[in-house]
Amino acid sequence: MSSETSTDERPSRARMAVLLVVLAVLLGLAGRRFGRGILYRFRHAEPKLVPHEGPSVLPVERHSHAPGAARETAGTLRVAGRERTYVQLTPVAAKPGVPLPLVLVLHGDGGSADSFHNGFFFERATGDEAIVVYPDGLRATWDLDTRAGAAPDEGNPDIAFLEALVDKVALSAPVDKTRVFGTGYSSGGFLVNLTACERPNLFRAIATNAAGAPYKRAETWPNGFTKCAGQRPLPMMALHGTLDFGVSLDSGAFSAQYWAYVNGCDTGVMETTDYPEC
Repeated sequence: MSSETSTDERPSRARMAVLLVVLAVLLGLAGRRFGRGILYRFRHAEPKLVPHEGPSVLPVERHSHAPGAARETAGTLRVAGRERTYVQLTPVAAKPGVPLPLVLVLHGDGGSADSFHNGFFFERATGDEAIVVYPDGLRATWDLDTRAGAAPDEGNPDIAFLEALVDKVALSAPVDKTRVFGTGYSSGGFLVNLTACERPNLFRAIATNAAGAPYKRAETWPNGFTKCAGQRPLPMMALHGTLDFGVSLDSGAFSAQYWAYVNGCDTGVMETTDYPEC
């Protein structure tokens, strides 16, 4: 009896082993295709979701660049007593003497300037018409809690870093400081929102993905939303996936509502595509 049972089990185990191998291959291909394995742990502050520790997008493949499209350089900058790093993409075919917009691209928690650039080549979209810079967060994250200070060595070190970074890039490249744009993913998007709030003269416009609005500032708007000193309207676009299990969709929706209010727009929600939700 035991011999027959053992014989019957062997094909079943073999099939199971084959299925596990196939599954592993498929998962590996999916990881290579999408370049992102995302697991987050967040804490709450106020009624909205705020990211903190946990890994973020960690692409492992470097895709090929269009030859000669942009010159990639790694830079360092000392701000508030710390050595900060970044990756800069400067168009090689830019017209001499013509100031270019500057786009700051911020990674999420657990990421880095280099890893985020490996997965998302913004210079493919900007081409010869903008300089793109990927800053590095300290310890692979961003300070979302400390309020900005009046001087670079005071207050929030990451906001001071972004301000100083614009000045540093402008020393060696033709930057149009009236056209500095900020975009960020997850905690990077939170910091872009926060910086736009604290430093209203820095960005021309911002866009975030899987992020949320500023929070815990000293002042409030008449409706109770947090407010930064001297804050004023700013064009922004908030993107968020309906299946995001790290930062809730409510967080991204509130970010859009927040800036709609600051910008004096209607804060109501409406469907504009006539397509069913994905």
